[in-house]
Amino acid sequence: MPKWTKRKLEERMQRKRRKRNRAIVGTIVAVATIIALGTIYVHFSQMSPSFVASSDGTPFTNFQVTLVNGTSLSLSELRGRPFILWFFTTWCSSCIESQQLLASQYYSALRAHGIIIVAVENYDDFGEQGPTVTQFAHQYGGLDQPGWLIGTAPEWVTQKYNPSEYLDIFYLVNANQRIVGENQGLGAYLGSILQDFSATPQSTLQSQSNLTSYIGAEVPQTVYSTLVSASKPYYAPSENTYKVLSPYSGLPWSIGGKPLIVYVGAEYCPYCAAARWPLIVALLRFGNFTGLQYMLSSSTDVYADTPTFTFVNANYSSPYLVFKSYEYENREYQPLQSVPTNYSQVWNQVANGGIPFVDFANKVVMSGAPYDPALLDEYNWTQIIEYIHTNTSVGTQIEASANMITSAICSVDGGRPVSVCDSFTIKGMQGVGSSADLFVTELQTPWIIWFVQLAVADCAREKDIYNSSFQ
Repeated sequence: MPKWTKRKLEERMQRKRRKRNRAIVGTIVAVATIIALGTIYVHFSQMSPSFVASSDGTPFTNFQVTLVNGTSLSLSELRGRPFILWFFTTWCSSCIESQQLLASQYYSALRAHGIIIVAVENYDDFGEQGPTVTQFAHQYGGLDQPGWLIGTAPEWVTQKYNPSEYLDIFYLVNANQRIVGENQGLGAYLGSILQDFSATPQSTLQSQSNLTSYIGAEVPQTVYSTLVSASKPYYAPSENTYKVLSPYSGLPWSIGGKPLIVYVGAEYCPYCAAARWPLIVALLRFGNFTGLQYMLSSSTDVYADTPTFTFVNANYSSPYLVFKSYEYENREYQPLQSVPTNYSQVWNQVANGGIPFVDFANKVVMSGAPYDPALLDEYNWTQIIEYIHTNTSVGTQIEASANMITSAICSVDGGRPVSVCDSFTIKGMQGVGSSADLFVTELQTPWIIWFVQLAVADCAREKDIYNSSFQ
């Protein structure tokens, strides 16, 4: 029998079984109501055998997932984080039930246990017509949820992990990227997965009320590594970011032949708290930090206790630039670090002493936060990093701001490294052969509009200028 014929027969048999199961479920619903059905389903998950565990822990073979937001993620970047790898079919009834169960009952609990969900469509839905992946996630839950990654992968991935072409199959991948369990029908096993496949959350950050206990603590290597991974440039629309960058014509600042970037802020300042996130993400594209520490903005100021970091004990190294930071007051408004006169003169001239302030080699300056600190409210550091990593929610704002800062750095460091400055996301924000002045004009324009500009006409989108000043 030809292979394609056998596959079609298998698909028909699976659909028949699904129809028969739906008929049985319909009878139960008629007798016991939808609530009773939910009870039966949960009971079944509790009474069913646990997922089939792999005794040897088979090594996981990495692959790229194209997420529904258009970005790509290599699953090797999840090393250190356990995850459920679920292959689903959008027209499959058990897949719909599993998605709904995740959204309504299990997602929050899995997330609290540090378990990521990676949902990958079986390639081309096995040739059958069904909803798109985005439609599936929108209708049944999971869209734009941190730690719930939904998307597609190349055909070879389905062939490797689902050679028998099951409609609904999952694997459990531990923090060391070894497969430790698998089975069919994710929804029926969510209870036992939650019980047996638990993990300590990555940063062991507790509830929002306990964040103050982390003030001044050094960022763990696991969290820092995730932040580095999240710093990869992705396109993010900048319509909602504020225009805080402008050209400046001072004598170039450099140290050892490298352009000098100077930051001035304060630990109490919520606008500085917001600005540090994209600044750090951008700088990680050019070098590395050591000694970053957790910080919250003042508890008595506007946007109280905004989660951020402090540069006080941080060091930064890069082959392309030099970064100097000055937190001139601490969280209690007490003097902390003095700003050298040559830097404070420009700071006062340009920003009238307002913070945050960043000078890019005395050619481009940033005055104020590029987005509203309120966006960070009610999140902790790990949650914000996850949003950046998946380019969703507040992560999109941080990503867009980081891209603007990255473009500013590229405009003063000779466009290095090429892998960053010539990436489509960043280059699209600069324009071709842009000077610092042109860069600032084009900076707020999404790359799609920039592409049209090259073909049609020169265009710029103005944004509200946002600048806060603290005395």
